Amino acid sequence: MTGANKWWPIGQRGRTVLAAGLVVVLAVGLWAWRRYGAATSPTRAGAAATIPAGDVRAAAAAHRGTTPSIPGLQKGVPQLVPGLEEVKVGWTPSLSDDLCTIVFDAIGPSGHVLYIASRPDVASPFSNAQVIRSSLPARARKPALSPDGLELIFERDTGDPPLFYCRRTSPSAEFGEAVPWPVPGMERPETQIDAVRFIDPLHVMMSAENAKFQARISFFILERADPKGTFGPPKELLMGVGCGPRACLRPNRLISYVGNENGLFVQTRKSEKEGFGAWVPLFPPAVSGPVAGPVWLPPGDDVIFYASPGPGGKLPGTKYLWMIRL
Repeated sequence: MTGANKWWPIGQRGRTVLAAGLVVVLAVGLWAWRRYGAATSPTRAGAAATIPAGDVRAAAAAHRGTTPSIPGLQKGVPQLVPGLEEVKVGWTPSLSDDLCTIVFDAIGPSGHVLYIASRPDVASPFSNAQVIRSSLPARARKPALSPDGLELIFERDTGDPPLFYCRRTSPSAEFGEAVPWPVPGMERPETQIDAVRFIDPLHVMMSAENAKFQARISFFILERADPKGTFGPPKELLMGVGCGPRACLRPNRLISYVGNENGLFVQTRKSEKEGFGAWVPLFPPAVSGPVAGPVWLPPGDDVIFYASPGPGGKLPGTKYLWMIRL
């Protein structure tokens, strides 16, 4: 054995094969880290989690309008949506940006039914809620109203595809016939669409769970070129592992609101290249009541509309439509 091979007792060919093998192992390891590890790394999934709660609230407040969306609504005091105080709601309130049209689903004798109500201005109560006839006869739920109040996307339990779409010509007109709204890539049986929301006139956000991957939640953006156009295919949206499936993403995509049995929360991030950080409490259930389903905010980001039994209530149970000013 020569001095050169004293501590490396293999020939030149063996050393070459071993070196090539190490390169392959390192390449595979790097690919796996980028594919799986980075998805849960602090940079991608939770960098904002280290931001102090006060800073998160301040970042969200910085995007609020200076003019109250609903004049006279007291900060931090929940109020039933005027005109709809007696409505026993399932969940998912969704409004037009002028706050003069609201849609929601309520549970009737035959299951979930979609309702709509309107008002002339934000100082007036909503009129009596009416069933959206376009959503019948099958059970419908999770309505998403477009910012102008002229388009509606909703889900049917027995639909294939599960999503349906309808529109109307003016805020005073009825919605036309609901037609299936297929989303490419979302038709797989293991994929369950959880929520759909308009972010702005040109973008819709969708969340979905994949049963094959431990109920992994993915988020998608659907985009169109103009408000009357057709949406393109879904593109995956980075939100981070800490986001719940019913997050209410704001148009700047840097702020997200969510509600659950523990109250109302806000999340922020510094850029779209990182995931959202920890949920920062806004109102505990003793104030807002436990929250059922997705929430909705107006363009001014200063009022949260949500479904809840109310302060002191418990889930599941009777739920009403509430609003609370931030």
